[in-house]
Amino acid sequence: MEIIYNKGKFYIKNYQKEYKFLQDLGILVKKDNSIVRIPFEFAIYLHKTKIGTLPKTVIELLNKEYHPQISFVRKPFPHQELALKRLYKFKSSALLLEMGTAKTKITLDLYKIRKKYNNVKRMLVVCPISCIQVWKNESRKEGLTFFSLRDSKEDPNIAIHYSYDVFAINYEMLKKFISKIKKKTRYKLEPKIHIGKETMLVFDESSKIKNPKAMRTKMALELAKLTPYKHILTGTIVGNDLTEVWSQLSIISDAFNNDYTVYHNFWRFRRQLFMQDFFNRYLIKPKNEIAVDFIESVLTTKAFTYTKKQMKLPPMLYETRSMALTEEQRRAYKQVKNDLLTEFEEGVLEVKNTAIKLMKLAQITSGFVYVDDKVKIFRRGAKEKMLEDLLEEIQSPKIVIWKHFKEDMPIIIETIKRSGRTPVPIYTASDFSQEEFNASKEGVLIANPQSVGYGNTINASIVIFYSNSYSYFDREQAESRTNRAGLNFSCTYIDLIAGSIDQHILELLKSKKSIDDEIKQKGIKKLLEII
Repeated sequence: MEIIYNKGKFYIKNYQKEYKFLQDLGILVKKDNSIVRIPFEFAIYLHKTKIGTLPKTVIELLNKEYHPQISFVRKPFPHQELALKRLYKFKSSALLLEMGTAKTKITLDLYKIRKKYNNVKRMLVVCPISCIQVWKNESRKEGLTFFSLRDSKEDPNIAIHYSYDVFAINYEMLKKFISKIKKKTRYKLEPKIHIGKETMLVFDESSKIKNPKAMRTKMALELAKLTPYKHILTGTIVGNDLTEVWSQLSIISDAFNNDYTVYHNFWRFRRQLFMQDFFNRYLIKPKNEIAVDFIESVLTTKAFTYTKKQMKLPPMLYETRSMALTEEQRRAYKQVKNDLLTEFEEGVLEVKNTAIKLMKLAQITSGFVYVDDKVKIFRRGAKEKMLEDLLEEIQSPKIVIWKHFKEDMPIIIETIKRSGRTPVPIYTASDFSQEEFNASKEGVLIANPQSVGYGNTINASIVIFYSNSYSYFDREQAESRTNRAGLNFSCTYIDLIAGSIDQHILELLKSKKSIDDEIKQKGIKKLLEII
């Protein structure tokens, strides 16, 4: 099959014998020998699989190395230079680097190159709240001016036109950019502002917009239509469900945002490449190997991928500390477990609520329980004792403690004070100063991964997980705060285990499995028996 290239666009001749294959790929074709336009990524896929042949001129352009020149304020790592050479070829791309491999600096250098060659005038970063301070710090290190739209009292539509290099806004504030107009039973999103072709748009931790039904995702996709220069940054583009790639790829890929393939619509994308289990409509599986191969090809066509193993960062060491529950905790644990079994037998406990109910058991192992909507703290609970022993044992003056429940905070603070150390509690992302903590000689940082676990670099060699959630993303993000480019010491991660629910959560996190899949595979009753 010959691939035709004309004025930056790709075409193929749709012969009768290729009709079924092209239809299976998701290209909108007719049963005739017509010329059909295909996205760039499709052309690359057909060439890679030797089904089609790209013109020599196109192959030469793809293989050509670009060496854009800028004065680096900070010398880049070798993988950062490679990323710049590759990504500069494309107006839109994906930076698929694991947390801690310095995605932020690569993006800022890419912006400086584009600005030097008059491609763009400004950069707008959409990121989690906790990452705004990181972008501010990194921008200033690179000699770039920075403006936080989240902290500004100005109307974002006016502020975006200030003379700054980097603007940042969190995902939750996207609604200030977009006006929502209701038409009958459907919503139409319309941008309030015109970002324009001179703006480089960056979605940091793009897994935040993996859900195509979420309003923030719809707003992000609407914003992405305004400029050709757009990039997604993430180390975990796919979690447990391969369909999660759709919204992220829709931002950067021609294959997902045009009208000549089925993929411009999420439901058609899912119907084309995936099948639903007959007995469980929530279990989505690829129809065949072509689906997985095609998505992987699209992912890597305009992407730079790099892992911590390639970077050879210091090793990550893991330990667990275990202790039996106190008698009071054991009675409460048994009571909650029996209540859950009763709910299951009576048909009240549903699959979608099981994970939430199981966390009641994790609350007990953490050291508290809710009785008649009032919190009861267990006196000298198992984890409290373990933490107390650890603080006496650990020589390092700086420690990080990650916790999941807000009720954990007072227990941890009191335990730290009794040990003679200084607690540094973080309640919201705005409470945390990376520079201040890293410059301090001592202190025990206490935080939830969702508030501080994104983007920050934390200088500490001991990390304690007091309590975990079922979220693999939160766990991976939390671990990566102390295992990053620029840190040259190994870090020890210690999990506190005070019951079979803690062990179960940890095993799921290690296997990268979803609690929903676990419930579907084992069944609620068997799962309750295990924990």
